[in-house]
Amino acid sequence: MDSTKAENIVLYDWLSFTSKVHSPDALISALGLSHVPWTETKGARGYKDRKYFSCISIHYNGRADMGVWVEMSGQGCRTFESLSKVDWDSLFKFIRDNTLKITRLDVAFDDHTGLLNIRQIVNDTQCGMYISKSDYWETVLSSKGSTVQIGSPQSKVLIRIYDKAAERGYSSDVHWVRVEIQLRDDRAVQFTKIPLPIGPAFAGVVLNYLRYIEPAEDANKWRWPMTDY
Repeated sequence: MDSTKAENIVLYDWLSFTSKVHSPDALISALGLSHVPWTETKGARGYKDRKYFSCISIHYNGRADMGVWVEMSGQGCRTFESLSKVDWDSLFKFIRDNTLKITRLDVAFDDHTGLLNIRQIVNDTQCGMYISKSDYWETVLSSKGSTVQIGSPQSKVLIRIYDKAAERGYSSDVHWVRVEIQLRDDRAVQFTKIPLPIGPAFAGVVLNYLRYIEPAEDANKWRWPMTDY
């Protein structure tokens, strides 16, 4: 990977939702992917069967109350963007119009140009130099790079900041820091309703839930100025 050629970008990086009223083929049609070669394989998490294509899974034949579960990983999202006959807005409208449940929606900002210093963010988190709607935080330092998490694993809104280049095993001269919002249930659906492009929508949600700050004399920490980054 050549970090000098990569541009900063905001993108959808995970989507999973369930339907109790649609067949697997109907959901494949809603995804705009009826024209690609799906394969049949074993399901997961209580589903007996699965239709699979390029990191997109349609799980079915579970208990009657489980319905059909659509799961798209990050690569599956890229598959959807490159091959689907519909766009994200159309897919989200289908989900909302049919009152389907989004179990997880990840929206990510990829910094390739050096805007974010993961070590500084880890340090500022540990020192409490941030404000957040969540009391839960954790930092993880490992051979796969550093990670900051704001929000518990059970939260409907969780923000994760991590060294994606280190996770992928790239050389130290590659800069790739990811800021990821993981949304669940009604929070995920609400994100799809924001009447803005994905970039401004992402920025607005991040600023609503998390801000890194500089020290100030004001007794109210929420009024402290934001850091440059």
